[in-house]
Amino acid sequence: MGKLVYTLVSSAYFVDEKWGYGSPHHGILKMGDIAHKPRDFNGKAGFTIPVTWLVTPKSALIERELLTSFNATFKDQVGYMLSMNNHAMNRHADLMKPERKKDLEAHVSREIAEIKEILPWADIQVVGTGYRSNSLVQVLYDLNILGMWGSCPFQIGTDGITDFGAPWGQWYVNSQNFKSPKKYLGKVISMEWTSRDLNKSFHYAQPEAYSTDPNDAESEFKCTDTNVEYWKALLAQYMRNLDINEYIFFHQHQEAHEMEATPTCVPFMQSGQGRVDFTARMLDLFLDHVVAQKNIMILDANAALRLFHQAYKGNQPEQYMYFEDIPIYQLNQAYKRHVENKPSRPKHVYLSFNEAFYNKIDAFVSQDNWRLQVPPWKDSFFYYDSECMLVFDKPGQAPAWICNYMDESRAFDDELMLSEEVIPSHLVEQQVSDAKGEMIDVAIAVNSHKPMPYGIALWGKDFDMTSTEVIRSATAVHTRVINDGLLFIRFNVNQGQNEVELRISHALQPSKHT
Repeated sequence: MGKLVYTLVSSAYFVDEKWGYGSPHHGILKMGDIAHKPRDFNGKAGFTIPVTWLVTPKSALIERELLTSFNATFKDQVGYMLSMNNHAMNRHADLMKPERKKDLEAHVSREIAEIKEILPWADIQVVGTGYRSNSLVQVLYDLNILGMWGSCPFQIGTDGITDFGAPWGQWYVNSQNFKSPKKYLGKVISMEWTSRDLNKSFHYAQPEAYSTDPNDAESEFKCTDTNVEYWKALLAQYMRNLDINEYIFFHQHQEAHEMEATPTCVPFMQSGQGRVDFTARMLDLFLDHVVAQKNIMILDANAALRLFHQAYKGNQPEQYMYFEDIPIYQLNQAYKRHVENKPSRPKHVYLSFNEAFYNKIDAFVSQDNWRLQVPPWKDSFFYYDSECMLVFDKPGQAPAWICNYMDESRAFDDELMLSEEVIPSHLVEQQVSDAKGEMIDVAIAVNSHKPMPYGIALWGKDFDMTSTEVIRSATAVHTRVINDGLLFIRFNVNQGQNEVELRISHALQPSKHT
């Protein structure tokens, strides 16, 4: 049984925007009240959840006394929120350009040094920003910074961030393509902005609507101040995969400025303190649930990064995730009342830079009810390694989507998001018997127009405790029993005809496919 690693991160930078100005002092206090509430955890009373605060030099200076107290009393840590031209999330800052790498390194190094001078106890191992670049990865490598926070898997365009195809959780970053993993000798580790519902995030291409961000969950009443069943179900989907993963990294984030109704964040000042208190109660309820789980570790971001590096030593691990569709309609009547008959669809279905993929999304969300009370998929299987991400919708054998990290001929910011045209596969199962018992021979044929990563999902029953033997294949084959009803077969294909033959042992019955 693996471990789920939970971290709580809060952006606490100095706000200098059209929508607000100031240091989020009251929001830091509010977040601290929630996280530092004594709770029972792992049989011990009085446990407090450490927060990793992403600060800028100016907010560190203003909040020095408060953050120092939090570190001494609750073991909170700080990271650095990359700020450029007084704009903590400025995607247009030309410091990210490759030709300005030295300037970027000088800027990051100088601001981290300022924070450490203000907060001598600070061990800054994570740099946060939604707008990342290959140059930034190289800078963090040179500065011996372990973590780069801000990846938004399956996001398209929101806040100017498109990370569709980037892995979830934590992974070693490829400095030649910051949205894909590095296979060997990894050093800089990507940290997801906030964990999300993989099933709905993929199928709606709208992860910001189905995440652990409190204000995103507050929208449309996915969660309320008395009902966080959706978040509980989301966490349960991650927990169910601990049997097939050594570690699952589950990050939750909330902006400190969104936890106060002051001029630091004018929209929340206009909404009023009631909205802040509403989301605060949501987060409090969820943290009560988190500490009640078994097989969970609660760490600050620095500790989570070090754990990952100690476990994998620069080698990118595989990640397996079987994810059911979460029935929000049944879990939360407030959500159901709010969205029923709502005549709108996710904006992303209208984007045209990957027509085939968006036709697929459009087909999903164009059903009678765009919120899909009964979606055309139920269970999905998500997988990534250093070469690809694959998504399967039950009962399909072939991937519903292939993200190819191997094709180095593509630009790192390819707007096709490294998608590949899914190649159909032909699969034949034949039941055989010998003195050892009943077995199934599986013959797979794939005709590919180019070399690429590939995989097959074999849906059936009684896969638990089975063994597989590769009879014939021109490339390496990796198999993994995901659960009693799913066997995953991972291999790469060459250009032309590819044939793989396997023998599965353990008194199985042939599965039925549609």
